[in-house]
Amino acid sequence: AVRLVTPFALGGERPEAEAVPRLALEGDALLKRAATHQALQRDADVGHTTALVNAAVSNAQLGQELGELLPQLLQRTGRESVGRHTHETGTAVEAAIALVARRPGGDEAVYDLAEYL
Repeated sequence: AVRLVTPFALGGERPEAEAVPRLALEGDALLKRAATHQALQRDADVGHTTALVNAAVSNAQLGQELGELLPQLLQRTGRESVGRHTHETGTAVEAAIALVARRPGGDEAVYDLAEYL
């Protein structure tokens, strides 16, 4: 349910929205780890890999892909709101990543997402 990952700025409500920042921190680390692992397999240049990973997991990139990643949130908030709340949109996606990672097969799903991005 999208309500579990919706920050206050995007219409989230208590108590779920209070947990979103912690979930997002976890999801951000998991996604960055997966993206870094994959990028280093392709490119040994650490500087280039760092730039590639940062771009792939940025809030702006996650916001651009919101329709594919969390279409219910995009429908709920609208593209204009997503554009105004880039950080919060990234936070929602990162929180969802943490929840997915906790499920069976979740690690593989996070790596698949990193590959997609």
